[in-house]
Amino acid sequence: MPASRPRLRDRVRVYWPKHARTYCGVVVNIETVLGARNAESCRFQVAYDDGDRRWHDQGKKWRLQV
Repeated sequence: MPASRPRLRDRVRVYWPKHARTYCGVVVNIETVLGARNAESCRFQVAYDDGDRRWHDQGKKWRLQV
């Protein structure tokens, strides 16, 4: 499933391949990032239910289910 672009305060499940499971949380911060050749991408911070907070680049090593 391709990753979609999250919105602030979306409740999400992020799949972590290394753990072979999903973790639930809420999107608390979003940044637009310019990459090579000014290609725009999104990165966002998830506050997980277990208290952890992590930044994720859109579409890299995880799957987002909104």
